Amino acid sequence: MSAERDAILSESFVNENPKVTNYIIEIEKKLEKYETLETDYRELDAKYLDVQEDMFGMNIKKFEYEAQIQCLTKENEKLRLENKKLTEEMEKFKRDMVAIYKTNGVRDKIACEAELSNNKNNATTVENDTNYANSILIKNFPQKLIHDDIKKSIEKLGKYMKLPLSDMDISKATRKESKFYERLNMQPDTLILIVEFKDQEMKVNFLKHKEMLKTHKSCKEIEITDFVSEDVYNLYQYAKVLKSHGYNSVYWRNNCVYVKKNRSTNCEPILIESQSQVDVLKSLNQ
Repeated sequence: MSAERDAILSESFVNENPKVTNYIIEIEKKLEKYETLETDYRELDAKYLDVQEDMFGMNIKKFEYEAQIQCLTKENEKLRLENKKLTEEMEKFKRDMVAIYKTNGVRDKIACEAELSNNKNNATTVENDTNYANSILIKNFPQKLIHDDIKKSIEKLGKYMKLPLSDMDISKATRKESKFYERLNMQPDTLILIVEFKDQEMKVNFLKHKEMLKTHKSCKEIEITDFVSEDVYNLYQYAKVLKSHGYNSVYWRNNCVYVKKNRSTNCEPILIESQSQVDVLKSLNQ
């Protein structure tokens, strides 16, 4: 009974005192604002913790990247020193070769030059006698696989390709000398060979089966292409300008240069025999 009376008196007191009423209202508003601020604070605190976690992860990655950079820097320095060492060895090699060349004397020099000249003349004669239309070019042929009779080496490649190939299918097989090794009178690790077949059919079959060499460790670096002479290659380079004068394609085959107006099977290829012929074809499509 006493509590009810106190409540009634308190309510009556508040109603009779507007200032007290306003004060209570003001307090309630501030309490509501405080609750809102407290909620915002908790959200900000949660976001702050998330940011701290992200920064911690970034710091870990930063340390990892720095460790990787240090490792790469060491590797780079190691490679730089190795490169410097190789450069010094190459310079020493060049000096030694010059010294050897000088100590051989004038007589040896003259004999060497005469021998090189004779080799070049022989090579020129061989190339002039070669039927390039039936020929292929073999690069990176290992020196250790070469026989005294180069034809035997080509026959061995045929066995690796599972291609029936005999001495009767090969007209000739010769080395293409390297001027660099000629000057130094050194034997290269790999050779360039020119192989002429008796007919184009065997040449085409040999080119078709060349990928089978990749399965043999000792032959996987060998490259085999259709042979093109220097003159024909230069003519091919000159004829490529026709592609900007209305011709669809320029190509070489069997040591000959051809152009085609379009890709249609009905379009006959044009045999290019000289640069002047290229100039005429250009003028017709100006």
